[in-house]
Amino acid sequence: MAVVIPALLLALFWVVVHLIHRLTVQRFLTPLLPRTRPLTRSSGPGSCFDPDYTSFHLSYVNLKLETTAFNAAHERLSGYLVNHGWLSFGKALYGVGAVIGIVGMFASLCIVAWTGLLVISETFLDTSVTPGLPPIARKIASRAISALPASLAPDSQASLALRPLIPGVTIPISHLPLMLIALFICQSFHEFGHAISAALEDTPLHSVGLALHVIVPTAFVSLKEKPSTTPSANLRLASAGALHNIFLWIAFYALAHSGLGRLATPIGWTDVSSLGKVVLGFNEATSLDGYMPRGSLVVQLDDTPLGQSARNAGQGDPWETFLLSKAPQELRRGWCLDSSEFVGSPTACCSEPSTAELTCFVPMSAPPSEYQGHCLSPLSLFNRNNTTPRRCDPAGCPGQDLCIVPSAESQLLRIAFVDMERGKERVVVWKGPRLEVYRQVRVGTYLPRTPLIPFWLPDLVNLFISYNLTVTIALYLFNLLPLPLLDGGQVLSSLLDLLFGADPSLGADINFNHAPWQRRNRRERIERAFHWGAGALCITVALAVSVKELTRS
Repeated sequence: MAVVIPALLLALFWVVVHLIHRLTVQRFLTPLLPRTRPLTRSSGPGSCFDPDYTSFHLSYVNLKLETTAFNAAHERLSGYLVNHGWLSFGKALYGVGAVIGIVGMFASLCIVAWTGLLVISETFLDTSVTPGLPPIARKIASRAISALPASLAPDSQASLALRPLIPGVTIPISHLPLMLIALFICQSFHEFGHAISAALEDTPLHSVGLALHVIVPTAFVSLKEKPSTTPSANLRLASAGALHNIFLWIAFYALAHSGLGRLATPIGWTDVSSLGKVVLGFNEATSLDGYMPRGSLVVQLDDTPLGQSARNAGQGDPWETFLLSKAPQELRRGWCLDSSEFVGSPTACCSEPSTAELTCFVPMSAPPSEYQGHCLSPLSLFNRNNTTPRRCDPAGCPGQDLCIVPSAESQLLRIAFVDMERGKERVVVWKGPRLEVYRQVRVGTYLPRTPLIPFWLPDLVNLFISYNLTVTIALYLFNLLPLPLLDGGQVLSSLLDLLFGADPSLGADINFNHAPWQRRNRRERIERAFHWGAGALCITVALAVSVKELTRS
């Protein structure tokens, strides 16, 4: 249901767009969206609303706005950079970007290839041995998730270098608007890099525009081909967008580590990370929604406190560490219960699937041959008064009492939280995989001082910054794949032109033992091999990783 409703709304949106367009064309002959036509003017002072400069294209679930109104401004920018001595500095800067682009092209291929190998090894080989990434690929891939909250990042046992962001599967569907906004910002800044580099290379601008593909907003910059452009200039042009993604990542990384969150404290929020986690909401329908009010402060999971201090700062987030761990939690404390009451309880739930009311409990330290598991009500046991039953450790309990704990198969989780509205501490018992709690409950670290202030705002800002960090580095790697329609294809083509002496500025041929047509033929074979190999690799790995994530969820 969480996916069906957004899908229906999206379909309704496109139906309305087409109906408005069709009705305005038939009745008023002046459609809301002008008919598809070529742009009649390519330069000069103009307005985005002038039909001579701007055109809309509507086709099925694709809507594109293209304009040449900014071409004159781009020409003025090119002249300004030349006249004010910025040309040399700009070309040097984007020359560094060309090197970064070449490194990124090969790094993206290595990461995709390594991910494919990991999928094969985990599917067909022994999964108990988890191979690691090579140092270079690990360093680059880790940047995509370094500042990302674990709700977006792979879990602690995942070994894949790449993980798709699939709404409702690998990320909560409620995060989709944030992800789309971050994608539009990062992709627009990427295209801005191509426009600036084109001004430095005196390459004319053909048009700029915005597009909406189904639900994904994008921006684009189209340049006019200039035959006299050298391969080195083409390399700078092709790598400029990737360089701007690196610039944007550095900016958001600095913002994330600038202490911006501390500004929320004097404004009206309190940082409660030393106490626990604030419940911000729920990602999908869950029974916890009726028991844990939004704004509650979760202080403990089982016997693990969630407060972070200088003592455990290096051990990661307790919420993520506890819920994402695949290993069963070792209970260090149990509950004292009279042995006769324990032995007199039924045993059926320990051999059959247990019900919500009864759970299998076992003695903590007694030999298995002496006592078998028995069925008890966890709510009744946990909610008794403070003295009966007492909490116990493996040393046992006084008298005839037994120290019992839930069996490993019971999958019980005690969630202790403070209901801030009522001002009292409560305990909810969750029965099921801990990972489901992690996926369903959104938590933060800021609590408003008054009910009038939204408790989710500071963490929403942090989440938005995290998405921008992830998306911009993902665009950097994805766009540099050596495929014809991506920047990586242009980087590869320009690099091969340089290596095979197509740049006239290089003088003598690099490979002087072959005739020009042989060098050109070899260059084309290498380029085709990269295109076909990278294309097949990307399609195969993308399908394999997506299937893996879907089956895992």
